[in-house]
Amino acid sequence: MNELRFKFGKFFIILGGLFLLLFVFSMIADSVNFYLIITGILLILFGTILRRKTKAKESESNESDSKKNRRGNHQNSRFKDQEEQEDRQSRRSRRS
Repeated sequence: MNELRFKFGKFFIILGGLFLLLFVFSMIADSVNFYLIITGILLILFGTILRRKTKAKESESNESDSKKNRRGNHQNSRFKDQEEQEDRQSRRSRRS
């Protein structure tokens, strides 16, 4: 559901940008249409509201990610130590 909301938000932001671009072109053509700038700003605001994450969900996901990262780093360091020991042993066997 969140992915769909983010996609719609991005769509409205792009659409709002296009309306602002049309407003600039209308200024160049000397037929200024203020409805284009108002619509463009409103679409961009609506798109950013749709793309905004809630703070409660964001803090929960950050805590779970940080716990996973800590575990992952610890596990990776353990594997690195094992690899280093194997490398040392293989170097010793090559020398003799």
